[in-house]
Amino acid sequence: MIKRFTLFLCILLALLPLFASAEYNPFEYVGNMEVVNCSEWVSLREVPSKTAKRLVKVSLGSIVHNCYAFTDEWYYAEFDGYGGYILANYLRPSENETTFSAMLTLYCDGGVEVFPTISSEEIFDLIPENTIVRNCHVENNGRVYVEYGGKCGFVDDDSVDWAADDEPEESLPSSKPDKRRRNADKVRSSAELRKRIAQSVREEALRRLELSARTMSEFQELVDWYDREEESRMRRERRYETLRGDVPLESGALPGGHILPHSMSQPTFRQICRGEFDDYLNTCLFMMHDLTERAHLREIVMNLKLDHKEILFFLGIRLYTTQKLAELRGQTERNIRKVRDTVQRRIHRKLYAALTVLQQDGDELIHLEQDFLRDYTPPKRRHSSDEEPV
Repeated sequence: MIKRFTLFLCILLALLPLFASAEYNPFEYVGNMEVVNCSEWVSLREVPSKTAKRLVKVSLGSIVHNCYAFTDEWYYAEFDGYGGYILANYLRPSENETTFSAMLTLYCDGGVEVFPTISSEEIFDLIPENTIVRNCHVENNGRVYVEYGGKCGFVDDDSVDWAADDEPEESLPSSKPDKRRRNADKVRSSAELRKRIAQSVREEALRRLELSARTMSEFQELVDWYDREEESRMRRERRYETLRGDVPLESGALPGGHILPHSMSQPTFRQICRGEFDDYLNTCLFMMHDLTERAHLREIVMNLKLDHKEILFFLGIRLYTTQKLAELRGQTERNIRKVRDTVQRRIHRKLYAALTVLQQDGDELIHLEQDFLRDYTPPKRRHSSDEEPV
């Protein structure tokens, strides 16, 4: 019994260093790697030991991500949601991996944000603009592993680009500021051109993937691509865009301001500045029928009686209240509401007849017109003053 206990204790002490290393300490980041030199699959193990628990089988030719050289014999890698260790003999650098010996940080207000891990949102450092970073690995989630100034971390892929010159700008002598400026402008312009080309390539790759997807795995890959694009877009919005939300355009305009008068902040004035005069010229009692391009609506409004046009203009376009219009016309509010209802019934009746003809002729109706035809119930004809021609 004592011998068995002594043997068990020796084995446990021998395995302690291995289990202590399960919380891995990354020494050298190597990016993505491909599984090779096996018949069918290799084991992704919980700790760097051939007798350790197998987490998952990794098939021949599979790509494992976020790899670190843990020791000469073992690599840390991630695959199918698991993180573990694979023997170095079964791995080689992925041929499909995008790597660069040097990249250049682009303009970013305050500096390029650096994250400690591939999926972290916590910022631990900032890299100045136009800094050369080394040993760059482009990951699938929109992050790029970089090394700079004795440090390493991950940055967003839209904040770096290929370096046109592998020599950092810091190596240029300070006595030649013009040469530094010209070199920076040249690097920035060439980087912007390559960035546009890379964006076009990604768009074309996504389009081909959309057209060729047939199986569940291919559609899942397409969904993952959409998710990465959405995450990248949201990061750009958080960093660069100032969203207005539900605040109207004229909010915050200074009445009688010295730089921008209040009238110049109105949407109508901005339309005029863009050369769009139709809304301004046709916002009147006699030309309001030209505010729409629908011929049947234009004809209905144009053939209204002048008194009914006035009711429609002030209540429907100028958005007056019935009380304010009653004061303007010298009538009671009850009278205004009665005339408004009469105008509405007549317009609806003529609109129903026009839309019915268009539908019978096979013309395309907009959604609002389709909803109106479905919900409107034609009233029974009555011999009253309401039947006068509009």
